[in-house]
Amino acid sequence: MNAVKKPSIKKIIRSTVIYGFSAFVIALSILTPNIANAGNFTYKGYGIRDWPSVGTAAIQSSTKGKVSHHQKKKYKQDNHGLTVYIQKREWWGWSIIASKSFVGTTSGTFSARCKPGTYKLYFKANDPLYKYDIWGSFSW
Repeated sequence: MNAVKKPSIKKIIRSTVIYGFSAFVIALSILTPNIANAGNFTYKGYGIRDWPSVGTAAIQSSTKGKVSHHQKKKYKQDNHGLTVYIQKREWWGWSIIASKSFVGTTSGTFSARCKPGTYKLYFKANDPLYKYDIWGSFSW
């Protein structure tokens, strides 16, 4: 009869520490916002339907904020598009400052006057059945 060898306590502790540390690093990289300190932030996402940007921008004085957006549609039959919103943090939540819809696989820019505050982008497919690969930047 073959005996099943139990793992040693050292192996259990080592694997727990390694898995725990790996999970911490992955969670930190996903949850840590990309705070813009050089006047812009970039974004990239795959299979996006309805999602906020991870990056935020802290704008200190009134200026023009510019979005440079690129997208690739995931489905050939999709002609609905994706809307990109510039949002500003208010005491009650996020307000929409400007938006633009992009249809199909395309690129484009738009801008808005931004007063001092914290800004982010929000991406929403005009039809929730369709997904987009997106990349671009927000600058001022």
